[in-house]
Amino acid sequence: DLGLTKGDKIALIAANRPEWNFVDIGALQIGVHTVPMYPTISQSDYEFIFNNAGIKYAFIGDAVIYDKVLPLKEKISSLIDIYSFDKLPGAKNFEESLPKQFNANEIQKRKDTIDENDLATIIYTSGTTGNPKGVMLSHAAELFTARMTASHMRITATDRVLVAGPLAFIYPLVINALGGIAAGATVTLLPRFHPALLAETVSRERLTVFM
Repeated sequence: DLGLTKGDKIALIAANRPEWNFVDIGALQIGVHTVPMYPTISQSDYEFIFNNAGIKYAFIGDAVIYDKVLPLKEKISSLIDIYSFDKLPGAKNFEESLPKQFNANEIQKRKDTIDENDLATIIYTSGTTGNPKGVMLSHAAELFTARMTASHMRITATDRVLVAGPLAFIYPLVINALGGIAAGATVTLLPRFHPALLAETVSRERLTVFM
């Protein structure tokens, strides 16, 4: 419905939450490239990355991020719109914008055009030595790493995997989250790292894998 086509790029900016993964996996299945970003970086860093990557849509988590990203609509020519996971005044809401039905045949046609060596995700460095630099990851690279992690760690469908680091970072995204998903395990997302929250979550969710 957004008119996104293979090769387009979207930004993902939120603390860990299920919607993050929904957008990420959904976009990758139709050849759209995801560009994860930390929720805590500056507006100037967002502006640089949005320009550098050619972001068309931004999917953000909350009001703090929205306030930093909204002014970029007037500065970034490629940026069409912003969708929020939280319900915010004046912002388009992700859940409310989902179509009531979809064309499964059209989605399958798009999936069939994707090669394993196609670009999947661009993860930008923190920019400590200058402007952030984009690291390009293919579908094959992400799948190989996820599957090898599941195999090496002997993760199975009966496991419950904790993702404590931010999904904008390669390790929590590919090794923790996708590794768990590749094994068919249950994946629990910690919105932020805090010792007390970690201990409580491990006990409550009966987690078996934490990397």
